[in-house]
Amino acid sequence: MGNINLTMSWDDGSLHDMRLAELLSKYDIRSTFYIPKNNVEGIQVLPDTDIRELSKQFEIGCHTIDHVRLNRLPDKEHDYQIRHSKEWLEDVTGGPIQGFCYPGGVYDIRSIIAVKKAGFYYSRTTENFQRDIDDLFEMPTTLQIHNHKNIVLSYNIIKSKNSWKRISDYYPILLTNSLSKRLEYVLDHALKKQVSYLHFWGHSWEIDQFNNWCVLEDFFKVIKEKSQLFNLKTNYQCALQNEKSLRS
Repeated sequence: MGNINLTMSWDDGSLHDMRLAELLSKYDIRSTFYIPKNNVEGIQVLPDTDIRELSKQFEIGCHTIDHVRLNRLPDKEHDYQIRHSKEWLEDVTGGPIQGFCYPGGVYDIRSIIAVKKAGFYYSRTTENFQRDIDDLFEMPTTLQIHNHKNIVLSYNIIKSKNSWKRISDYYPILLTNSLSKRLEYVLDHALKKQVSYLHFWGHSWEIDQFNNWCVLEDFFKVIKEKSQLFNLKTNYQCALQNEKSLRS
């Protein structure tokens, strides 16, 4: 078994999550799904029955009640969106919900305080190009599974923590417009550097919109073939492992 903790997470609770779950199960890949009760952006969200079905194999996390940008809300609504999302999903799944994901990656200090107060163990951001967890309530990611334009990826690298180091590590992904090659590079780079944490994330509705199912399955095949080199974990398991490592 490898030393690299590889995790995946999927936001928004789209109906396409069920197709995605079948693919993940096919290749024995653990994942976390962050699901809102409603989505003000118009994306149809999974019914409770499907959420319960997902929870039998995958970690389920909260994504507010209405998929709203938290920094725009007055205090009462802000805290309700966080606290009640946990109460709702625990009622739906019949089990504890440990993780929260900030919609759009937008949050402030109020959000971190409210997430802690609501009883979550960790919360995930949308910060890309990271390979360590420094704070359980600002858990970063490594790469979004979406074929962004190079200018978007460049901006994400520049605004990331330790940006010069990230430019040195990840500039090769800017030299191609191929999503599959970008994913392959990040995976190979992690193996070469033996990083401790590798986190891919995305939206199943986006995979469907841009018809990237074949690219995604090919990527899953590669992970399956190299699975002995990774510790495949949910986001919560990565958070637990990270805290354990800090204490040791």
